[in-house]
Amino acid sequence: MLIERSLHVRGYHSTRRKPDRQIVDTTIVPLYQLLLDEEKKHANDKEGLRASSDKLMHILAERGSTYDELIFSL
Repeated sequence: MLIERSLHVRGYHSTRRKPDRQIVDTTIVPLYQLLLDEEKKHANDKEGLRASSDKLMHILAERGSTYDELIFSL
């Protein structure tokens, strides 16, 4: 992202890549299911989303990584 001195975004660059199907099946889908199961344990969407987010942050802390580091490692 290119930001001018006035703090206005002047432009950005986005690069996309096709995900490796094996990584999707062995990492992303199970993680998504784990977080979705956590959300379903709660009475409302707000509580579920908070719990799911907390669970993801706990998983990342156990790995010693950030979300970005996890995604870029795949």
